[in-house]
Amino acid sequence: MHLSSDEPGPTRPTQQQGPRFAPFVDEHDNVEQLTELCHRAYAEHAAQGRRFFGSYQSVEHTRRRVLDGECWVAVVDGEFVGTVTVSGPGGFPDGYPAAPQAGRFSQLAVDPTWRGTGLGHALLVHAERRLAERGCDAVVIDTSSAADELLAWYWRRGYTVVGRWTWSVTNYDSTVLRKELPAVDGRGD
Repeated sequence: MHLSSDEPGPTRPTQQQGPRFAPFVDEHDNVEQLTELCHRAYAEHAAQGRRFFGSYQSVEHTRRRVLDGECWVAVVDGEFVGTVTVSGPGGFPDGYPAAPQAGRFSQLAVDPTWRGTGLGHALLVHAERRLAERGCDAVVIDTSSAADELLAWYWRRGYTVVGRWTWSVTNYDSTVLRKELPAVDGRGD
């Protein structure tokens, strides 16, 4: 995979090879490094007054989130530059606006120096593909209702609003988004 931008910024990486995606294995990979990546990725939201859980989660919380599903990392020169965790089908809290065969992803995070390179989109596509392969018929996620730029990013990628939700670990109301996933041969076997 090669990720590039037409106009690299002064801090934008210029690696000839893009990141490689690898499963995060808790016993072997560095959960502290993953936590630091999440903190960096969500720092801008925190600076805007949105307390995304990823902006302050502890190492132990990161470990629990990783173990809740299938965590993937984007790696360059041994450093994590992006991540996403997929889980499902099911596993949503009672009352959450998602059907039983839907899946979800969490802590989709991109190091700020990799923004604008296509890495976020590549992680999203990877998460959607893995959820379809796990037997999910849709992906349902949420983000801050005040995060207009994130909501627009998801809308451009085919997500639609299906409800609202409030988490105890954030300081905002969330907009819940859904996207249908294509059928995968042998899905759900």
